[in-house]
Amino acid sequence: MILLTLLGCLRGPVDHLTTQRVVPAALRVPDVDRVCRTGGALGYALVAVPRRTPHEALVIADTTAALCDEESARALELEALLHRREGRIEAVRDAMEAGRRVRRRAALRHASAFAHTTARWDWIGESCGRVKRDDQLTFLVGLMAGTLAMLDDKATGSEVGVPLDTLARVGRAARCVDSATWWEVPATFEAAAWTLVPGDAPEGVDPWDAIQEAARKGSAGGVRLGWALVAVLASNAGREAIVRTALAESEASFASTPAPADWALLDAFAHDLLQHEADMLGIREQGYRPAGLTLPEPSP
Repeated sequence: MILLTLLGCLRGPVDHLTTQRVVPAALRVPDVDRVCRTGGALGYALVAVPRRTPHEALVIADTTAALCDEESARALELEALLHRREGRIEAVRDAMEAGRRVRRRAALRHASAFAHTTARWDWIGESCGRVKRDDQLTFLVGLMAGTLAMLDDKATGSEVGVPLDTLARVGRAARCVDSATWWEVPATFEAAAWTLVPGDAPEGVDPWDAIQEAARKGSAGGVRLGWALVAVLASNAGREAIVRTALAESEASFASTPAPADWALLDAFAHDLLQHEADMLGIREQGYRPAGLTLPEPSP
């Protein structure tokens, strides 16, 4: 109620206040669970009060709210895998259906975040307009939301109906900000689209080599989101060797290089994604979750 009252008094400046004050503070908190719950509450307040839709603020609110769903879905996937090892078929089906429902909610929230991104920057996917320096992090979060919306929807059997051109639009939009400034995260998004859209990569460019190179450069600066995306995409594509590379290189980076302050939340999210892939491999091969991100190489 206090939040609603404050936002109601501010009206016009809500978007500016949220993106310039609230967003930077939230992204410095390396606690995904805490921030995702805040995102759900903030999203309701933002929709309920302003006269003008605060698109930038809602990009962050919807994306962070979806992180709670991502966490729940990952837990259910691990639960299903453990039940499968024990031969409990009914429990496997139940956990998989529960996970599908949560993934659907995550896809809806990420899709909403991407819709707010494209409403704010309506040239996305068509050309490159100007993104002010102070808005570029929000812009990149919106592109991440578009990518995750597509992946989550795919996991539900495309029940949500995220447009098939979403990844191509994300890839083109990623070229509109300087990749080196943002630890090669934009280059990672662009290469991610290449791995999923056949024939989209430039001639002579291997999409998997390109995305790993971008992730490697980013992790040298303490940003592991690229490796997390590599691991998820490679797992979905059945490329276990690349998953293991992503886990090993990101674990070394976590041990040696702290994340930039403004990237703490997204780096924590990246760690959660990477840990999930390590847990999935560990349970499949050994029946339990590993202590870290890497596992012994499988026996020949």
